[in-house]
Amino acid sequence: MKKYCRRINYGIILVIVGSIVGFIIENVRTCIIKDHCILRQGLLYGPFIPVYGAGLLVLYLVYSRKVFQNKNKLLQLVIAFVLGFVLGSAIEFIFSYAQEKIFGTISWSYAHLKYNLFGRISLKHASLWGLLGVIFSVTILPLLERFKSSFENTKLQVIICILSILFVLDIIVSGIACYRATERRNNIPAKNAVDRICDKYFPDEYLNKIYTNARVK
Repeated sequence: MKKYCRRINYGIILVIVGSIVGFIIENVRTCIIKDHCILRQGLLYGPFIPVYGAGLLVLYLVYSRKVFQNKNKLLQLVIAFVLGFVLGSAIEFIFSYAQEKIFGTISWSYAHLKYNLFGRISLKHASLWGLLGVIFSVTILPLLERFKSSFENTKLQVIICILSILFVLDIIVSGIACYRATERRNNIPAKNAVDRICDKYFPDEYLNKIYTNARVK
């Protein structure tokens, strides 16, 4: 049971770390491309963009399997690129599709780029995912494996457990608030106390300041 819980905690901490790294990447990229910085985040509280966290977790679960590790270095790099290309594209597509269907909004669109699929993924970004897969397999995966060996520390597990609970609560609250915003756009009145709390503390004006890149589909 303890081993199972440690695996869950480790998986969640990978999602948290990936979400924070994604937050940094997106905001640095936005500041470089645009004349002024506009804060981009994926959850109501904290510097998180979960799509990156999901990407890190999936990459770790797949790349850490022995079947994808080959003694031929060139072949291993090719496999790493192909896996990153496919997995990253799949994650982006699934998140984009789910966001549109559940919340009625989109946070990114590649419709202006050549070789895109419904604007959710593109050849350019899939290639970047492939490059990330190579970097991950060569540098990041060994670091994660070394960190995992020190994961037995009881105090560290307690801290990670607390962070995991707070992160999951952030996801739940953010999801409920965004879903309620969808209902408001469809003129659906508050049906219960949760809806009324969302209307009071998470009105559209507040959510628009948080999700600056989200557009109504």
